[in-house]
Amino acid sequence: MFYNQFILTKSRSFAPNWSDESWNKENIGDFFLFCHPELNLTKKETEKSSIFLLGYVHDWEFPEQSNERIIAGLDIDVSIIDLIYQLSKFSGDFVIIYQTDGEIFLFNDACGQKEVYYDVNYQNFGSQPKLLAEVVDLVPYEDEDSINFFKSIEFSKKKHFVNESTHVKNVKHLLPNHYLDLNAKNTVRFFPLFPREERPLKEVAQKAAVMIKGYLKSIAYRNDLALAVTGGFDSRTLFLASLEVKEKCKYYVFKHKNMDHNHYDIVFPKKITAIYQQELHVIEEETIGSVEDTTNFSQSVDFPSTNTISADAFKGRVYINGNIYEIARNSFGYQKNATAADLAFKIGFNKLKFPIKEYERWLKDKPGFEKQGYHYLDLLYWEERMGIWLSKGRTEMNAMGKTVKSPFNSRALIELLLSVKRKDRDVHFNNLQKEIIRILSDNNAEIMAMPVNPTLKRKVFSILKKLYLYNLVRYIAIKARIF
Repeated sequence: MFYNQFILTKSRSFAPNWSDESWNKENIGDFFLFCHPELNLTKKETEKSSIFLLGYVHDWEFPEQSNERIIAGLDIDVSIIDLIYQLSKFSGDFVIIYQTDGEIFLFNDACGQKEVYYDVNYQNFGSQPKLLAEVVDLVPYEDEDSINFFKSIEFSKKKHFVNESTHVKNVKHLLPNHYLDLNAKNTVRFFPLFPREERPLKEVAQKAAVMIKGYLKSIAYRNDLALAVTGGFDSRTLFLASLEVKEKCKYYVFKHKNMDHNHYDIVFPKKITAIYQQELHVIEEETIGSVEDTTNFSQSVDFPSTNTISADAFKGRVYINGNIYEIARNSFGYQKNATAADLAFKIGFNKLKFPIKEYERWLKDKPGFEKQGYHYLDLLYWEERMGIWLSKGRTEMNAMGKTVKSPFNSRALIELLLSVKRKDRDVHFNNLQKEIIRILSDNNAEIMAMPVNPTLKRKVFSILKKLYLYNLVRYIAIKARIF
């Protein structure tokens, strides 16, 4: 049960008695930390402070460094903000528990891929509400709006939460860009604290290309990799960045039942890998069967998206995923003053009152974003799509015993990408990512001439862009609730 998960609790009676395996245990102040034996635990202590890393970190500058070396190199006799920004240069999925001068803080990686849930009394913290239910009674909602939302068709399809809320009143979800102060019993937003510095596109692309290669190299130092190649920008970027460690990689594409072999997500990966004489494994959906659930997956996560576990096509390898770059693609458009109802529509919860109320709360932070020069819709995508939808998928994969990592999950890299003008990093016209691909491919003419996801929608948007109607049409579409 609760494979790869953790719980930090003040309960003296808690013990993982559902498991035959011995969980790792640490005392942290008045708390007890329990970690599943497969969850990496690294710690450092001084006379003043102690830090506990649950998960992994990767250094782009020194990719050969291990978790232990990286944590040993941190200055931990500092403020919580200083510690967060020391860790911002690393990629990885992790939770940090930090104790200093009698205070205890908790935060996670840039996009919250190692999830944290906590009770509103700040007594218990863990990977899933189901795990917290071992030490605290979960209190259901009583108001009609909340009950209707969690019974709605939309929630039953998406199965993910909204803002910091969960399906019960007394458990919250830690969002990216926030930390928990366990003594003060408070959740603190720490980003953005400093003004956004606008940088030239080519300068950013050059540094980003080096960082992405470094993060991938660091992961490859520790693991063999399985890297998906599709018709999109992100996987193309990662494929090119991986070529220096290609001997550690297996490249694949997943062919769904509704796709034929002429689908662009099959054709372009074949062309891209052939240019660099790399083998591409085409995994056909119908050939992937289910396997026995040896991890009690469906009982270990809340609202599982499936009750079956598919066979592991590359068992023993770490799966490299391209998500998270989307934060730097203006995915939610250009509206200056979207309402909470607009945001609920963007996320996929149109007209439901519970998410609208949650986004009204979230929008209260908008003046702070704008003061520091960040677009609130970029922050919405970062915190809601990556910190909730994507993190849920990561948690599910980890609970199945499969490891998925995104080299893009680095605060320093995300901040760097967001430093480019928004007009150069649009979802359909991303000049920044084109430049990164140009650098990584050494300006390979075949790669640069290859289209990206050539769908009808993209072609229509290209025409609208040339007619200077693109932004207007997107605005009208949101207000009309079309797309």
